[in-house]
Amino acid sequence: NYRLYRKQVPKTEEEEQLLIAQFDVHAVNISIFEDFVPIVMHNIPLDISDGEWERKLTKEGRYELNYIGQAENLSSQFADTYKEISRLIDFYRYTITHGKKNITKILVTGDHPYIDQIEKEMGERFEQKVMSIDPGKAAPNKGDFPPRTFNLALGLALKEV
Repeated sequence: NYRLYRKQVPKTEEEEQLLIAQFDVHAVNISIFEDFVPIVMHNIPLDISDGEWERKLTKEGRYELNYIGQAENLSSQFADTYKEISRLIDFYRYTITHGKKNITKILVTGDHPYIDQIEKEMGERFEQKVMSIDPGKAAPNKGDFPPRTFNLALGLALKEV
């Protein structure tokens, strides 16, 4: 995802402290980059079983996950995850940089079925700019492009071998 982000948002001279939150159904992976170098990586498991998800085939021929468990459980998982992200931001700011730097942007990505809701909630909760990747901007051909759930695969495809 970082490669895809860099393809979309070119490097600038100004310092950037980027937190990437990659949300999947079973976990959230957090990475903090300082001036294009990874500084912190952290995995937050989500306590939601496979049985709480229902898989449906859409008209477009894609499978879609819908949460069928208790809504409070999902909301609680998100709230706990946001608190953990806030703790990581504070850890970076006060322990790693001794109050000299703070996260400047939060990139929300992943293939979680509620990724749009997550991005909206994080935008309301955090003071940093919360954004997502539009892979169509990084594509040389502006034709049809896969949904953002494919960002991880697209980022890996950009890896220079």
